[in-house]
Amino acid sequence: MNLLLVHEQKVQTVIDDILKRLRTLEEVGLNYLTLNRTTNTLSGGESQRIKMSKHLNSSLSDVLYIFDEPSIGLHPHDITGINKIFKGLEEKGNTVIIVEHDPDVINIADHIIDMGPESGVKGGEITFEGTYKQLLNSDTTTGNALSNKHEMITENKEFHEFYELNNANMFNLKNISIKIPRNALTVVTGVAGSVKVH
Repeated sequence: MNLLLVHEQKVQTVIDDILKRLRTLEEVGLNYLTLNRTTNTLSGGESQRIKMSKHLNSSLSDVLYIFDEPSIGLHPHDITGINKIFKGLEEKGNTVIIVEHDPDVINIADHIIDMGPESGVKGGEITFEGTYKQLLNSDTTTGNALSNKHEMITENKEFHEFYELNNANMFNLKNISIKIPRNALTVVTGVAGSVKVH
């Protein structure tokens, strides 16, 4: 066999593997990342999806995967990406167990086990088993929360003092200026990679 042909086949195998991994990152919503981006500039959500996507590229099947609160730090839009990972693992013939509180992740489950009724020594019991639709109709803490049976208390505050940030232009920030009220709880939200923290 021609040595050059063997070399080209090995190179093509590596190229195919790289392209497969890049397609997986694209499928989980990370197509905007550049290849020269350093890991210390990634958001928590971006880093989480990169770590999880490696499992999708594995040829293993009949594996038990356990994920503990994988949606922590992710914007609701980014949950779609990790849900694709979970469903992809399941479709490969694997068992996936997820400890989770996010309704969009809970919603994709074939089977849900709800623990409670409270935390600590007042918990440790199975309060529900079934589908998402059944959970919404259950009289459990989780079922009531997911079906919005809890009343939210809201009050409008007036703000007089602010922290100001002017002309911020770093990473993906586009010369923004913001005022954050003092002595208040402010939430900064947005999809992963939209530069909420740096």
